[in-house]
Amino acid sequence: MSGEYSLSTLSGSYASLGIARLTAQEETYVQRRTQGVNPSAAARAAGYKYPARAVAELSEREDINLAISYMREMQRQVAVQAGAIEFTKDDATALYLEAHAKSATAMEEIRAVDSLVKLHGLATPEKVEVNITNRSQMETMDDEQLLKMAGQDIQLSPDEYKVTRDED
Repeated sequence: MSGEYSLSTLSGSYASLGIARLTAQEETYVQRRTQGVNPSAAARAAGYKYPARAVAELSEREDINLAISYMREMQRQVAVQAGAIEFTKDDATALYLEAHAKSATAMEEIRAVDSLVKLHGLATPEKVEVNITNRSQMETMDDEQLLKMAGQDIQLSPDEYKVTRDED
């Protein structure tokens, strides 16, 4: 596949989204909007006689908006899989800084700053003093308590799992 999904390929998937079959004109509009064409130009390309009226009507339709979102997500996934999209730490930083600049409340600002601190590894781990007086205290702790006591935080992602075989 060339990196773009065609509507003929995806129109069958609309049913799973709860979208009734779109007309050829609607599909063309959705495709053009997914390609980044502005709504009026997309309506003209789709052959609507009155593009402004068509845009007003189509923009209110949940099925059209859902189809556009779906198509954009499919194209994004193809681009990511093809390696055409690379998201770096610098990209994330720029987005967090933009979110911080747009924040309306102090809490939104704090969340953006906290995310930046975490992204750049600037937070120092909390020091926890642990008083263990005998081995049995540790034997009764679960893994989470032991890790917390050791100051470790393990976050596993299913994508990072590896299958290993025990050899006897």
